[in-house]
Amino acid sequence: IAIVCVIVAWFFLEKTTMGYELKAVGLNKRGSACNGISVMKNIILSAFLSGGLAAAAGGIEVLAIQKKLLEGISSNYTAVLVALVAFNNPLGVLFVAIFYAAMQVGAGSMQRQLGVPSAIVNILIGLVVVLILGRELFHFKKKQSKVKKGGNA
Repeated sequence: IAIVCVIVAWFFLEKTTMGYELKAVGLNKRGSACNGISVMKNIILSAFLSGGLAAAAGGIEVLAIQKKLLEGISSNYTAVLVALVAFNNPLGVLFVAIFYAAMQVGAGSMQRQLGVPSAIVNILIGLVVVLILGRELFHFKKKQSKVKKGGNA
């Protein structure tokens, strides 16, 4: 189901007009409004689509895997980290999610067999996130310095 959702999301974002409008609004609201794209419609559409995908994932987790509702089941920000590392690319999310799951499973095995603390995986993931955010901050500062010098952004 997840693979089908990834393919549908990729097709929707890359091959349809509505997907183009969603990406345009996400990148620049004011520019999209100036070009006749309804910003509010696209914000609401993206909220419904992302909420629907999250509800499907949560429903599958509760109904098929856990078979009961657990307290604090949604207090995990793994999806945000996966999307950040995948640079919000649907196909990238698939590969990063598989890699992240393999790291989590491998961490448990390392702790049991070698005595290495499983928290090392969280440290590595945190380091990757900090490096990605640092890269984005570097590009943002670089753009600002170009604008101050009078160059194109």
